[in-house]
Amino acid sequence: MARQVSVQLVDDIDGSPAAETVDFGLDGVRYTIDLSRENAAQLRSVLAPYLRRARALQASAGGGKRRRRRAAADSTALIRDLAERARSQRRTEDATEPQRDGQAAGATGAAEEITGPVLPEPVTPAEPDARPVTPPLAPVFQPPQR
Repeated sequence: MARQVSVQLVDDIDGSPAAETVDFGLDGVRYTIDLSRENAAQLRSVLAPYLRRARALQASAGGGKRRRRRAAADSTALIRDLAERARSQRRTEDATEPQRDGQAAGATGAAEEITGPVLPEPVTPAEPDARPVTPPLAPVFQPPQR
């Protein structure tokens, strides 16, 4: 079965067919909007007095955004690769671990990873006869004694 997908740009202001996508920035935030020729011209005419007095910033050489995206993609790939290596190492360790008392291989190790090793005896305070840090609470109201 054949599928045909078409993308139609629509003016974000009035819903008419869009002629262009306009990028602009304000207060450190970048914006993009799809506009018809008329609405794009109107936006430019509204911004014109400000643009005439503003200083244009030069884009960094090599397209900084692309570099950041590429670096993020590289680090994502690295993280996925490390996770896959750890999974395959765990699979190898689980396959070589003998089964104990009907438990699946690796079940005990996984439980220890979550809870930590079982302590042989309960932990006791260093000074068992030490007084509590806070004094006991005194009653707020004491009736007069006769």
